Amino acid sequence: MLTIVGSRFKGGELVGIYAVMGMTWGLGALLGPALAGIAMFFFTHGLPLFAAAACLLFALFMATSKRGI
Repeated sequence: MLTIVGSRFKGGELVGIYAVMGMTWGLGALLGPALAGIAMFFFTHGLPLFAAAACLLFALFMATSKRGI
């Protein structure tokens, strides 16, 4: 994704996009394991359910997004 963004944007836009990507990565690294742990605590098969839910949310986001990759 970094190379795709780097080839499409230049200058200040590129810096802003990289900043948002870094913040999103960090938020996912913070919340992902915590939410997976909560799912595993409350459900017997919590990790696969969490992974399926995350994939479903991503697919819904891409399907409703006006501009995909």
